[in-house]
Amino acid sequence: MAATIWASDAERENCSRLLHGAYAEGRISLGDLEERLHAVQRAGSRAELTRLTRGIPQRRLERFGAAVDRFDRAALKAHGTTAVAVNASLVGIWEITGGGAFWPAIALVPSALLLGWHAASSWTVRRFVRRRYG
Repeated sequence: MAATIWASDAERENCSRLLHGAYAEGRISLGDLEERLHAVQRAGSRAELTRLTRGIPQRRLERFGAAVDRFDRAALKAHGTTAVAVNASLVGIWEITGGGAFWPAIALVPSALLLGWHAASSWTVRRFVRRRYG
């Protein structure tokens, strides 16, 4: 005999959000939405929540696309922040040591090129993901 897995408040909230989305898309009627939302509040197990959302698309691909987009933006922001901090430090050291030949360019130019390449490829990836996964 299979053990019952009890539903958490977060799972009930996700189920409610899914039902609201289905109503907004015209997949279920207002009466059906209200009936299912009352049932969500009374549901005790995950199996009951699953039955309430049967026939409604789960939008897994859209969530995947959103996760890729968030990760890509965070990686680009981290890369940009690191490049600016390192290059600013090198320019600061150059300035403190009295100037002379601008040796920080040895790191500044390649890091700027890499950051530009990362930004362009990041834009391409996000555009592909948006088109493919919504």
